[in-house]
Amino acid sequence: MMARPAPGRPAPGSGLAVLVVVTVLAVLAAPQLGRLRPLVDQLRQGDPPRLLPQNPTPPAGGVCPVKGPVRIGQGWGAPRDGGRRRHQGIDLLAPAGTPLVAVTSGTITRLSNTDRGRGGISLWLRDRRGTAYYYAHNQHNLVHLGQPVKTGQQLARVGATGNAHGGPPHLHLQIHPNGGRPVSPDAVVRRWCR
Repeated sequence: MMARPAPGRPAPGSGLAVLVVVTVLAVLAAPQLGRLRPLVDQLRQGDPPRLLPQNPTPPAGGVCPVKGPVRIGQGWGAPRDGGRRRHQGIDLLAPAGTPLVAVTSGTITRLSNTDRGRGGISLWLRDRRGTAYYYAHNQHNLVHLGQPVKTGQQLARVGATGNAHGGPPHLHLQIHPNGGRPVSPDAVVRRWCR
């Protein structure tokens, strides 16, 4: 009859079995590590994982939020503040004063006309489906709280307010499906601004 290990003690040779299983899992998971990195970063920061799609379907008739020459800058996930946080939008670089327009029809639900905080002079546009669009670092806003707007209507002008002081003028745009957590706007904006 085979002796059983004492309670709380592993069976002889079980350490090798665990090592083999961990090694096999690591080899199988290696190609997926790049995709898991954002989830690992979220878990380290104590954020719950995002269950929303990272590339939302653009609304019908979506337009580029910058009306004029634009260059796409840093996108989703770029490190910020020495790696302590991640970029949660996309930066669209354009000359100061370039018009910013509504990517879709909706209502202005939040507005800041003061140059403070990360986003500085900023606004929120919510479409009829509940998706919210955050426009930050504006030079100045041209709309008021509660105002209904149409696709392509001018909302503000490109600036460098908030924590963008001293950097190139740009729009920081975020997309929040159903008004929830932001998702990557990179693919959508690249389609709108081609």
